Amino acid sequence: MITSQTLLMPFDAEARAELKSIFKEAVKEELANYIPPAPQTLPEFLTRQETADLYRISLVTLHEWDCNNLIPKKVKINGRVRYRRDEILATMDTTKQLKHKKKVSMEG
Repeated sequence: MITSQTLLMPFDAEARAELKSIFKEAVKEELANYIPPAPQTLPEFLTRQETADLYRISLVTLHEWDCNNLIPKKVKINGRVRYRRDEILATMDTTKQLKHKKKVSMEG
């Protein structure tokens, strides 16, 4: 049977100061060797409005582009539509070709 015992001993000021310096040095050594964990790079998600603003289009156009698979697939998070920022930014040049201006005929 293994038992653990705690032994309490009174410390005088000198012993307390020595123990404090031992702990201080040990902590210093550990902190000097500490390497923080690398941050995880998670994709940033954009809302529908943020995505439309990046493309400079309306929400209706964004919906049409999404239905016609002209932009990257949407992701649903907690029932909300999101787009991956990196995927959207990668398609910025190709979507410029999709925009068109209506021609207005000048009859007079």
